[in-house]
Amino acid sequence: MLLATLLTSLACHHEGEFGYLRFDLDPLVDPLVEFRSGDQILLGSMLCPQILMAGNEWIEDRAKFRACFSETVTGFGQLDADGCLHFDGPGEVEPKLIWELTPTACGERVERLRFAIADSDAHMRLGFDEWRLRTLALVDDPRLGLKVVGLAPGRDLEDLLEPPDTARRVFAGQVDVPLMRLSNPKGVIYWTAPELLLEGVGAGIDTITPAADRGERLSPGELAVRLRPGAHGHVRATLPGGATLDSPPLIAVELSDAATLDLLVVDAHLIADVRDANGHLLHAAPIEWSVVDGALAITPGSLSNHARTSEYASFETPCLPPPDQPQLRHATVRARLGDLEDRR
Repeated sequence: MLLATLLTSLACHHEGEFGYLRFDLDPLVDPLVEFRSGDQILLGSMLCPQILMAGNEWIEDRAKFRACFSETVTGFGQLDADGCLHFDGPGEVEPKLIWELTPTACGERVERLRFAIADSDAHMRLGFDEWRLRTLALVDDPRLGLKVVGLAPGRDLEDLLEPPDTARRVFAGQVDVPLMRLSNPKGVIYWTAPELLLEGVGAGIDTITPAADRGERLSPGELAVRLRPGAHGHVRATLPGGATLDSPPLIAVELSDAATLDLLVVDAHLIADVRDANGHLLHAAPIEWSVVDGALAITPGSLSNHARTSEYASFETPCLPPPDQPQLRHATVRARLGDLEDRR
């Protein structure tokens, strides 16, 4: 993901209900949106949780530490011999699963996670989860003290987001990698791949398969698409039971639709915020990144790195000899799209 360097410190630590243990719930889709005990998970999902931390201490031997607890599962699901949770309960009104860990040989106190199993597609929606949400999550975390530099005058952090039900405007011919979100009136529905089949549907919507031999990959819940000029379609998700959900529209746009470009900086990451004359966000902009002065190495987004698409990039300082005395070094980065450009 765009903010990959901070994933370890933030993304995969899902706190137990009593605040004692922290878990890795991979391959939960959308892990940077904090799952909390009691949240919804899709019927048919499977999680193989690991205990990462107890209190403020990292766990070195996770399997050994987990063996210190007796584990019980109540509700609609099961815990298998490999320690994985299966959410396969029947279609009750509000099916739930409770996973409780009680210390025996070691550990200090009881911990648990509760899951509300979403097993009806009647009110489910499929939408687009925006990368900029991750930026906000990091900026709002007081442990990091980060801020977004480069917001347009009169614009605040909330303006960087789009509601999940907003049509997604994508530059024709470019690779776009939306992260999909499931929700219902109760909130977000978490799920695990490959329980959902995602595909691009519509004239001119091409689904792209990452080339593993080139190091390309997608995270669970992502879909890589390319829109041809004039394309108009959507993403379709097929649920485990066979029902389908369609996303808001995918709409192809041209370079001539771009009216503004603002270069945003967050930590060591760059975002080209491109919009049309009506203020709509335009995705997968074919940005030309360059260093105007100073010494920086820029890595544009691609399927072979966490930034994914060309409107994002990361930067680092090349190997320069350390100065004899502390000094402040400067560099200027330029983002260009046709006649539009911005510098930081």
